[in-house]
Amino acid sequence: GSLARQMAMERAELIRKHGSIQDYSKALDSLFENYGEDSSWIGRQKFNGDERKDSIEELVSLSRREAKNLHNMAQKKKGNDLYVAVLPLYKVYLDHVPKPNPDTAENVHEMSFYYAELLYKLGQYSEASKAYLNVGAGKFNTTAAYNRILALREASKIEGISRGCLSKIVKNNKMFKNNFYQKIIK
Repeated sequence: GSLARQMAMERAELIRKHGSIQDYSKALDSLFENYGEDSSWIGRQKFNGDERKDSIEELVSLSRREAKNLHNMAQKKKGNDLYVAVLPLYKVYLDHVPKPNPDTAENVHEMSFYYAELLYKLGQYSEASKAYLNVGAGKFNTTAAYNRILALREASKIEGISRGCLSKIVKNNKMFKNNFYQKIIK
């Protein structure tokens, strides 16, 4: 029961300390698969009070914290290798949160925005434009909308998306009724 989960958590911690970031992201993914909200393990447990919620929150918090910490380290060291390495950590979080494993709307919003920013930073403009769509309402929604246009513009240079298509996207989005956004695509 809980001993197996604890051992899996300790194994993940050992991988974090002594393994690669890629292996660590796989270990976190495995924790969600085996001990998250959709796991058979969680259904077999006899939790008291908030223990089930606390168990899920621990996984979600760990995943969120690790992605943000490595992202912060990449920003300080300005190392592209670290930016590339943090992508799977965000992916693990976003693959498992908010469904089936809940987190606050603010945290999901923030993590979605940071993931989109990371994709943009790495020149994955088409993927970034899609990720900006998932940011949703919150403190970064206006920035995400603006950055989506920039990502689409950069993707158009690489992938040949026409300016007409980009202009149509901007005109059809309520966020972009302001002429300021119209000027960006030119």
